[in-house]
Amino acid sequence: MEPFAARSPRRPAHPPLPADGADGEEDEGAAAATASWRTAASGAASCDGGGLLWTAVFEYEACGEDELSLRPGDVVQVLSQDSQVSGDEGWWTGQLDQRVGIFPSNYIHYFLQ
Repeated sequence: MEPFAARSPRRPAHPPLPADGADGEEDEGAAAATASWRTAASGAASCDGGGLLWTAVFEYEACGEDELSLRPGDVVQVLSQDSQVSGDEGWWTGQLDQRVGIFPSNYIHYFLQ
C-alpha cells in the first residue's frame, strides 16, 4: 500500500467561531465581536514593516515548512490577509520570531492596547 502522497487542504483543527445563534438567527454578540475585530484591524498598532500585531489565542502545530506554529500568547505580525498570498482561504501570512509563514487566521485575535 502506498503512503498518502497528496496533502490535505489546510483546515484548522479548531473550527471558526460560529456567527449564528442556536435558533438560526444571527448572534448579535458574535456579529459585534467580528465587527470590532475588523475595525480593530484597520487601526491596529503597527511595528517595523507596517504589519498588524495580533495575539495567538489557540495552539497550532505547523504541518508544513511554509506554516507558522502558534502558542497562546504569541504575538504575530500580520503581513497579509490575502488568500492569494497565503494560497488558502482563511489563512494569513505573518511573521513570528524572525520566521515568515502562513497560519490559520481564526487562531489569532487583535486585542486593543
